Amino acid sequence: MVSAEIQATVSGGFFGALLEFSVSLGPDREPPLARAQVTSDAPADPDARLPLSAYNALYTSGEALTGA
Repeated sequence: MVSAEIQATVSGGFFGALLEFSVSLGPDREPPLARAQVTSDAPADPDARLPLSAYNALYTSGEALTGA
């Protein structure tokens, strides 16, 4: 039997939209990206797939950095 590792992902477009919303509330782009462990060019491709864990980290850091 072949074992396949399954990883939940989100689209680069979805990730990028959350990043842009977060940035619109105040913080620079780099701190949220660093907390999500994603490079600044990763959300540029809307068809790219990013780990759900990175999205969750971006969401959490957006809350922490904006107070929203």
